[in-house]
Amino acid sequence: MIALAGIIVVASLSFCTILIGLRRAPEGYEDEQGFHPIRKRASGAAVVRPARYAKSHGSGALKRAEANL
Repeated sequence: MIALAGIIVVASLSFCTILIGLRRAPEGYEDEQGFHPIRKRASGAAVVRPARYAKSHGSGALKRAEANL
């Protein structure tokens, strides 16, 4: 009975290890030239704002826009 429990524990740990490895594996495809990873799409806005502006009140709006003439 103890041996069966040990086998079940080892099998479940190895299964979890395989699943974690598959989640971390890069997505891509392979052809004659080799493996080609697929880049993840950028999420969010197309313009990356510095952290100091992203946290300020009214970021993304035209409240802080100034004309430098």
